[in-house]
Amino acid sequence: MRGAAPQYGEWRMSEYPTDIYIADLSPEDGFTVRGVRSGDLLGQGAAGIGDINGDGIDDFMVGALFADVNGGDSGAAYVVFGTTAGFPTVLDLLSLDGTNGFRVAGPGGSASGYAGLGADVNGDGFIDLIVSAPNMGPASRGGAYIIYGHEGPFAASINLSTPVEGVSSRILNHNSSELMGLATSSVGDINGDGIEDFALATDRANHGIGSNAGAAYVIFGNADGLPVDFSLSQINGTNGFEITGQLAGWQLGRSIASAGDLNGDGTDDLVIGAPGYDNSGNDNAGAAFVIYGRSTFGAAVNVGALDGTTGFRISGESVDSRLGYSVSAAGDFDGDGHADLILGGRGKAFLVFGAATGPTEINFSTGAGAHWVMRLDYPASTSLLTVDGGFDFNADGRSDILVGGAGIDNNRGALYMVFGGAHDAALRLNEAAAANGVTIHGAFTSTSFTDTISELGDINGDGVEDFFIGSKGDDVNGTDAGAGYIIYGRPVVYDLVGLASDDQLSGGFGSDSLSGMGGMDVLRGLGGDDMLDGGTGNDYLYGGAGADDLV
Repeated sequence: MRGAAPQYGEWRMSEYPTDIYIADLSPEDGFTVRGVRSGDLLGQGAAGIGDINGDGIDDFMVGALFADVNGGDSGAAYVVFGTTAGFPTVLDLLSLDGTNGFRVAGPGGSASGYAGLGADVNGDGFIDLIVSAPNMGPASRGGAYIIYGHEGPFAASINLSTPVEGVSSRILNHNSSELMGLATSSVGDINGDGIEDFALATDRANHGIGSNAGAAYVIFGNADGLPVDFSLSQINGTNGFEITGQLAGWQLGRSIASAGDLNGDGTDDLVIGAPGYDNSGNDNAGAAFVIYGRSTFGAAVNVGALDGTTGFRISGESVDSRLGYSVSAAGDFDGDGHADLILGGRGKAFLVFGAATGPTEINFSTGAGAHWVMRLDYPASTSLLTVDGGFDFNADGRSDILVGGAGIDNNRGALYMVFGGAHDAALRLNEAAAANGVTIHGAFTSTSFTDTISELGDINGDGVEDFFIGSKGDDVNGTDAGAGYIIYGRPVVYDLVGLASDDQLSGGFGSDSLSGMGGMDVLRGLGGDDMLDGGTGNDYLYGGAGADDLV
């Protein structure tokens, strides 16, 4: 365990080790899921989906895009229910029987499970599952399926080839060869109507602009749900909107995510990446576009017209820097009360800090808006980085970030977790993780470790959020069967010593030690197995959850 220097009698330690090695993953660290057969590519898609079965514990999905469940390359998405009873060291996905999880699959060739998300898109209080299928339909148009959440068990296997009204819906793209659904995300409630919305994207779209211009569709949730079959050609501004790359090669939609409420106006915003964007002669410098949420949208949002009031552009710094390869919300990383976001590119990631009055543009090649940004350098400068954030993996009340890539340790790759808080304007990720975070080391060479990173919520019910790392090239169950690694969150542990005066001391979710010393003290242990010692004086001691000792 590691701690910072005491302040006002306080000592705080992380229960995380400095390093976690996937090759030696212990039950305390987490557990593994693996593809069932060669070529499944399990781990390409994964997501924390919230509580789909209504038992009060978060659930997650992991996709195997080339599983042959309903014919060749039908793909599959496995939903695993969270539990407080613990998980085995290796969870057999064939053991999912409807009570502990279930499997969904589209028709042959659809690659269902490529990506996924959870959101309550019909406002009934249950999380719904959206599973993308980028090869769905004629000519690889792509699309997605919705499986509506409900209380109680699910069928062990759900065949999405024929959606059933009230149970599932099919979303079909209307343009050929676009592979719609290569990226998906919940986008919160971007139109402020009280129901969650979501997005499907692809960097392959043409739309009459040019090859790989890219496109995304934001689909508004509504109380009636979607019809059994819904075409993206029906998007009209009242039920969602379209975002399109403006030039060939932009690859808009390579990534898309909720940005949280970046400008603090009470409505969720979104961020979309375009790693092929050319910035002032810097080919493939990349860009990300932030679109602010509002109550009304037209049928299409023009990212070229973002003016600081409707959103803004963040442009990459140099040739082939590929900013926007990955994008994510980062929560309130710096603790200033505003949501932040994180962007991945080649060899660097960037934290962009939110504010009530944000920038009109951030341009890394000119330095415009640089004061809004913190730079994170990866040890391998040519690696494309995957990012995630916005969740508190050590339960210290601050949002943490995850940045992963290949190109190091004989191409095994690594993921760096950096805990939220005050940091320098530029960090080397390996140094930052060593000082105030965790490094997670890949197990095998060239398995695409960290190509997929996703928060999962709290799937084991210990009060701390957990996360997923994909490794679709893992060969343990056959060539490219794939694997995913679930890493448990771990709380910080507080050792708090009061003063001779009256103190109020509170622990966290770990097993804390609180000592009031003199005065009339109030000690609160909260979660974990705590030791509370009031000391002299008339004190109030509240252990909270766990097996606590009160003295």
